[in-house]
Amino acid sequence: MALQTRLSQWARRGAASVAAGMLATGVAACTPGAPTTQPAPSSISTASPLPTAQPDKADDLARAKQALITTPELGKPWVAVKKANSVGTEGEACPGRPNTDASIAPLASASAQFTAGKKAGAAIGVFSVWTYPDQAAVDAYREALPKVLRDCRSYTDRSKLSVVLTPASNTALAGADETWRYAERIYYDKQHAKLAYARHYVIARHGRVLSSVQYAFLTSKSDPKAKDFSTTDGMAQQQLSKVMTGFA
Repeated sequence: MALQTRLSQWARRGAASVAAGMLATGVAACTPGAPTTQPAPSSISTASPLPTAQPDKADDLARAKQALITTPELGKPWVAVKKANSVGTEGEACPGRPNTDASIAPLASASAQFTAGKKAGAAIGVFSVWTYPDQAAVDAYREALPKVLRDCRSYTDRSKLSVVLTPASNTALAGADETWRYAERIYYDKQHAKLAYARHYVIARHGRVLSSVQYAFLTSKSDPKAKDFSTTDGMAQQQLSKVMTGFA
């Protein structure tokens, strides 16, 4: 995954269970002149808490795969690829720093990769859908993500390019319980004067299901600093809509 491929990725926690209890109480029959007796402690019984049903991993995986965006849905010029270019290492958000999966693994996950055509320098889109078993895992992910971002806010990648990671404002997506957005700007030089390309990440949560879009692209004259998230937001909304349908 990308947060999933790199953060690959972002980690997880929380859970709620419902306990049902029953008290069996009794009172002695009232007879004139006889005291009313209360039940002895041993006569009080409490039912055991009902176990919380756990999601089925195989079902989650099937739903996650079905919820992934497809080439026809993305439209031209996007084409599916088996593996897009990557400078990251599995399990790392940045060199030497673990991604969120290292903190808490998803219950099920699926991803798909695309390029905007097949020419050199074509933009790359990586879409991921993953689930957690309960609210505790979602909370753990929420807590781990800021630490991953702090650890990788500035680093040199394995291609010797200088990367600066910056959280962006969390513009809401329709139907999302919450969203996270951040940008990586990749420079040729350590002075951060010459931008090579940029990556945008948008992550959305729908209950215990999360989806993400990683969009890597060459910047344009109209947006030389890669501040415009409109393309990534649009793809993230498409992906989230499929997740909401698949995990209704």
